[in-house]
Amino acid sequence: RSFQVVAEDIEMLQKDGVVPATVDAKHAARVLLATWEGLQVQWMHGPEFDIRGEIAAVIHAVLDLDESFRFTD
Repeated sequence: RSFQVVAEDIEMLQKDGVVPATVDAKHAARVLLATWEGLQVQWMHGPEFDIRGEIAAVIHAVLDLDESFRFTD
């Protein structure tokens, strides 16, 4: 279920012009979810690190986001 939701969100961002159409939404969703799960395991076992910053950097790279794009809380 999570995979489908993330893939659909990426497709919606593509329609809004935020994510380039050249990004494969399903592939990106799998990579992002796998990365998120791996980061959570690393975070639980320590040492502490900026998990939000790490996932934000991966999202920017995988979705080929413009450098001016910023996440909001």
